[in-house]
Amino acid sequence: MKKFSKPHIKIIFLSQSKRQTKQYQLLCKKTELEGTVINIKRPGILGRFVKAGRWLVKNRACIPNWIELQQEKNKVRGGGAGFLYKWLLVLRIYRVLSKFIFEFERAKANVLFVRNGAGYRQTPVIDWCKQQGVSIAYIENGFLPSTIQLDGRGVNCNNSMPRNSGFYMDFVSKNKNSPNKTLVQRPPKVIQSEFDAVELPEKYYFVPFQVPTDTQVLLNSPWIRSMEEFYEVLEKSIGFLPNGFKFVIKEHPSSNIRLDNYYNRNKLIVFANSHNTQNLIENSKAVITLNSTVGIESLLLGKPVITLGDACYNIDGLVSHAESLDVFNSIISAPDKIYYNKLLTNNFIAWLDQVYLIPGKLRDFQSSDSSCLKVKERIEEIYKNSC
Repeated sequence: MKKFSKPHIKIIFLSQSKRQTKQYQLLCKKTELEGTVINIKRPGILGRFVKAGRWLVKNRACIPNWIELQQEKNKVRGGGAGFLYKWLLVLRIYRVLSKFIFEFERAKANVLFVRNGAGYRQTPVIDWCKQQGVSIAYIENGFLPSTIQLDGRGVNCNNSMPRNSGFYMDFVSKNKNSPNKTLVQRPPKVIQSEFDAVELPEKYYFVPFQVPTDTQVLLNSPWIRSMEEFYEVLEKSIGFLPNGFKFVIKEHPSSNIRLDNYYNRNKLIVFANSHNTQNLIENSKAVITLNSTVGIESLLLGKPVITLGDACYNIDGLVSHAESLDVFNSIISAPDKIYYNKLLTNNFIAWLDQVYLIPGKLRDFQSSDSSCLKVKERIEEIYKNSC
């Protein structure tokens, strides 16, 4: 029988910071991967400008989709998103794509390695690579503590995770040990408020807010597009809360935008920003989220989850999904009937832990050889599956 050797993989890494550049260079050094790193925020002066320009003109209908996310982010931050800003983004895209094509042709790369992949500098490069038949490896923080996700289809709701509950019900765990259940706590970026250290109610739904500029909020949440809108949905639903229940909100610690004007607006909606997230989950009746990783962390800790946005874990029997206000009101009015299938949940978490996610942290390539080797193996698998 003829033996086939492993393909020779040549990677171009899209970096967005000096720290990422060092991480990717270290990954190549530890795994002997052949790679070129491009800092897309500082593309330099070299490039295939004519070729990039022609391609952009030919694919100009895609420009609104490429820049939509960045325009929305700028609006959230209080900036503009008009004609001049649009063409500033297009000019940046042109520079990045010119540099990328230059390095791609020089390296003869066959894999693009990108974190998240939703940024306006990334999406045109990804589309160009797809037209050339280049494999894409998307990396992001994992759903469980101290893990990494690396997927050939995308991250978050675009990933390749099966959405069929039967798949997970049939999964046979090879490890009797449970995954780490200690959540990572992040210090807040904004100074604490007098409303942060409140006393928690006896019965409540925990509502972890997300970073307002997060792609999960701006791209993957069809009927709630901001944390202000999320609060207003909760306010409209107060009449459907069971007796004695409240909503307890914790704003995302990484967010620079705080909803100070809402802190004392309603007695049945409590902000508890200084409380430990794990304690908030464990003491709640259920967790309500758009599509945050906290949803999966809540399943890990044995709590029912209600999602309001598009999430990769919107799986029948695993979570309760509310695609409208009416459905949401119906779910929260009967807390004892909220979905929680222990076997399905345990199998789902076990599959994530044992099969899908890679142990380690994105910032730990310097100290974790095993994480680097597993990343290399996953890249080889992605390349093989795309050929």
